[in-house]
Amino acid sequence: MIVLVARTVTGQSRKVDTIARWGGEEFLVLLPETALAETTATAERIRSAVASQAIDALHQP
Repeated sequence: MIVLVARTVTGQSRKVDTIARWGGEEFLVLLPETALAETTATAERIRSAVASQAIDALHQP
């Protein structure tokens, strides 16, 4: 599931953004030279993309 989230976050981010795993299941996204309004929109876009992913709990390794 963490790989699915990482791929989703990466897919919703720009090439200049830095994505890192922070702690156990948390992710950190650095958005350089980004205004607050754009940051908020980006965070919501990422949150929505992650929330819309289907997870098949029966076939998890």
